[in-house]
Order: sequence, then C-alpha cells, then structure tokens
Amino acid sequence: MSPISEPEGIDRVSRVVIAVGIAIAIVTTAAALFGFIILPLAEPNVATTDRLIAICRAVGLPYAAPAARRQLGLQAPPTVSHVAWTTSALATIANGDPKNGLIVAQQCILCHGEHGIVDEAQAPDVAPAIIPDIAQLNRAAIFKQLSDYRTGSRKSDIMAPIAESLNDRDMVDVIAYFAAPASSQGSLSGWSPSKGSIADLVERGVSNRGLPACASCHAMGAGGPIGAPALEGQRATYLEQQLKFFRTGERSNDIFGAMREIANKLTDTEIASVAKYYAAMH
Repeated sequence: MSPISEPEGIDRVSRVVIAVGIAIAIVTTAAALFGFIILPLAEPNVATTDRLIAICRAVGLPYAAPAARRQLGLQAPPTVSHVAWTTSALATIANGDPKNGLIVAQQCILCHGEHGIVDEAQAPDVAPAIIPDIAQLNRAAIFKQLSDYRTGSRKSDIMAPIAESLNDRDMVDVIAYFAAPASSQGSLSGWSPSKGSIADLVERGVSNRGLPACASCHAMGAGGPIGAPALEGQRATYLEQQLKFFRTGERSNDIFGAMREIANKLTDTEIASVAKYYAAMH
C-alpha cells in the first residue's frame, strides 16, 4: 500500500473536521429550536421561561414569554364601582327632595312606571321584561347604580346617557322620589318553591358550597353591605338576567366581586329559581 502524501492527509483531515462541524451545527440548531421554541410554546413552565429570559438578556435580545404574549390579548380587568360611602355622601342621599324628584322622574317613568312599578303594557319596546321595578328600593341602592351607570362601571346604552345627564342634586332628588313608598303595587306571580329546595339557598345559604344566604344582604332591612338592594317582588326575568351577567363578568360593579363569585357557583336552574322566588315575595 502506497503511503498517503502529506497534502492528501491534511486535505482528508480538513474534510473530516468540516463534516464534524456541520454535524455539530445541525444538532445544535435542532436542539435550540426544540428546547427554546417548540418546547416552551408547548409547555410554558416557569423554569423554562426563566432560562429563556436569562439567555436572551445575556445576548442583549428582548424577550417576552409565550404565556405573556398570549396574555396580551386577554380582556382588561373589569371596572368596578367607584362609589365611596362617606358620611357626607350618605347625608346627601338622605336629604333628597322627592317633589323635585317627581319632575326629574318624568324621563324615567316611561320605562320604570310612574311609581317605579313597571307596566309592560305601557313600557317601550326595549325589552320591558328586563326593566327592574325600582319602587321602594333603599336610597343607597339606587344611588350606587345611577353612579355606576354615570362612571361606566355598569354598562347600559340606555341608562348611561340618562345618568350622565343628571346633576348631583337631580340625581339625589329622583332617588328620594322613587325610594318613597309607592302608591300602587304591581301584581306578583303566585309561585312557591318545593319545601327545602331553593328556599334554603335564599334564606339560609348552602355552607358546603360557600353560598351565603341571599337574604343576609337582600332582604328588607337586612344588615348587608350599603347599596345592596332589597329584592322582594323584583321582576324574575330581570333578576335572572343580572345573575347571569354577574356570572359571565358582563356586569362587574359588585363590591369585592361578591356577586360574581356567588353567581359562578349557581346553576342555570338555581338562578331561575332564585329569581322566581324573589318575584313571588310580597
């Protein structure tokens, strides 16, 4: 066998080195693609994300974790109520003038009725079944909802411009008008839940599901949060809709998210039954 010349040997070594270098480059590239792109996208865990951030920052590259990039498209946190129950605010609400409120209320009675009891035969074609009765609601409850409509904390294409059009004095006065005892009472459906069913939820709550009694906040004279409305005699379709709005987050002006948390624990059947229970109460 003839000996390999020195130039041939060098050339062969060079080819081997190049081949090995190409192979290493291919393996390195594949590993980087899998480890830094494919795997993080599939399972964006904290440890992988931290390593990626460290590597990118070390080489001077900006980095946003895949999970963070996906979160950019999420909805902004809901706007909650801005109402503050100061001593002066409560005093102002208590001193409303129902006589001036009657004048202001002329723009309200088409939907809510002259005395705050909805008359579906007279109501406009803006889904009269979901307009609430507002007669005899406590003043703080009406004040909170009008204030939330005004600030956008509670959304309504109908109520928002009305609330925005009221000055502070007119708002307090119209509240005093509707909060005064109504001269007439609408008829309520005669429905009774089966014993030990929805009545337990409303009157006593369900402790093992983390559901407080509805009556602890929403009964007449209950010692619940300021601004919690009494629900006796309220329209069932309206109550059902609002509970579902709380559950989906479409309504988010409840203080500390309490109603959203409760509504999320209720079934559709329970929501409908709670609404019917309150509508049947006198």
